[in-house]
Amino acid sequence: MPEGNITHSMLNIWRDVLKVDSVGVNDTFFTLGGDSLSALELNERIQESFGVRLRLRQIFDNPSVNRLSELVAASAASEGAGAGTGETADGEPAAVEFPLALGQEYFWRLATEMPDATFFVQCTELHCTDVDTGDLLGALQDVVRRQSALRCTFHVRDGHPMQRIEPDLEVPVTVIDHEGADADADRIALIAQATLKGTATPFDLGSELPIRASLLRFGPRESSLLVFTHHISFDGLSRQIFVQDLVAAYRARRGGPAPRPRRGSFVEFVTDQRKRMTDGVVARTVEFWREQFEAGAPDVLLRGGKAEGRGTYRTRTLNRTISRDAVIAATEFARANGVTLFTVLLAAFHQVVSDMSGQWRIPVAVQVANRSDVRQRGMIGPFANTLVVVGPDGPSDDVASQVRIVERRLLDVVDAQEVPLELAVDMIRATTPLKVQRQLRLGFTLNERSVKRVELPDGVIVADLRVPPETERIDPTTFDLVVEVRPDADRLAGILHHKADVYSQEIVDEFWQRWETYLLEVRKQA
Repeated sequence: MPEGNITHSMLNIWRDVLKVDSVGVNDTFFTLGGDSLSALELNERIQESFGVRLRLRQIFDNPSVNRLSELVAASAASEGAGAGTGETADGEPAAVEFPLALGQEYFWRLATEMPDATFFVQCTELHCTDVDTGDLLGALQDVVRRQSALRCTFHVRDGHPMQRIEPDLEVPVTVIDHEGADADADRIALIAQATLKGTATPFDLGSELPIRASLLRFGPRESSLLVFTHHISFDGLSRQIFVQDLVAAYRARRGGPAPRPRRGSFVEFVTDQRKRMTDGVVARTVEFWREQFEAGAPDVLLRGGKAEGRGTYRTRTLNRTISRDAVIAATEFARANGVTLFTVLLAAFHQVVSDMSGQWRIPVAVQVANRSDVRQRGMIGPFANTLVVVGPDGPSDDVASQVRIVERRLLDVVDAQEVPLELAVDMIRATTPLKVQRQLRLGFTLNERSVKRVELPDGVIVADLRVPPETERIDPTTFDLVVEVRPDADRLAGILHHKADVYSQEIVDEFWQRWETYLLEVRKQA
């Protein structure tokens, strides 16, 4: 395709992805509001349209339409690219047995070691107004028939973990009537109670699907569908895909168009993923992570923390928010400097940890979607990976330069995302005396798209991650301090997990306050 045609097509793709009316050839992706998830979508569209698969950092390094079009033209010429990837049918072979995806092995190992553990159970709530609950539950079964990762059970054959697509199992649904719960406060309390119960109930992965649901009916017009899933088959981005598929299936049952065919096959993807993981690829990735861990500061501890409390695994979960003003300030700074909001939030996280610990080169574990293959678009599955980003080497009054350091190091580790970090860590432990656990004390995640309100011809569905009330539990998998944030109207809703015997609530409250204050003050340098 001539470069001029590529540029014209690229402009249309940018308008669709960014949902803006006007895009110039010299506009940059992130000043127009792009984020890491929309960059992932952009990469998928480029792969579809031009048959060229780019690395994510190539989009960051070539952020304008002109530069990206030139890159695509050069890549297409060198690769001999043809037409984009087409659609395939939804169906998978019935009762097929196949190996686990690489990202599933860690969850399977924990499930076998701790079968009663529930820290990998998550809940998505769909609050429904004027929605036919019979068709909604039918649509839920339709989604599971469409998404084969949700139709698998797990077992061991000849010493190796395997999964099997179950053609006859359906999602178990518990229906609970609360017709007398008229007040909003009563409904909120009942939803919280059901969420806590559901997330505290383990999955039997050998005999049950990794998904179940509870339908709470509050009357003829209002209901809430709570969908509980296990991380072994359902990562963070899967929630967005699940909601899209559920709405499409519901509309089809109400007389609308049939859902579009899904690309690719989960079985095919898992098979191809394992073929790509040659000894050379794994060895290079393991060496990369060994160097990263050696470069980071070990045993980071905020002042006032108690290192001796790490072994109890007593973990407290708190709910917090980042104010509208702080979000606006961070977003303005991100757009002014051509970076993502995620990068600004992560750089601020690094800075506050350094301020409160007196240490630099802070290693922070972050979650990434890890969906660089166009076949994963619209596919629910366990694709997310954990990466470790080492923060700046020392203090600086130039906030933008510190953010650029974090961005560059983030892009470096994204190149290593296809090999699960847990696999690399196991291999490092087996071959070197490096104590990797000393580098893994902090975690940060931004779920960039969370709440989804869908207007239907006969009602409304509002979908969101449902977080249990503030609780304490024993969790040997969490770090000393983990922050998860997600959009919530014009704020960021946060979940803060911390080891209760390492950090008091006063310390984590101070951390949160300093983090929000730092975000407010970056506006001065926008």
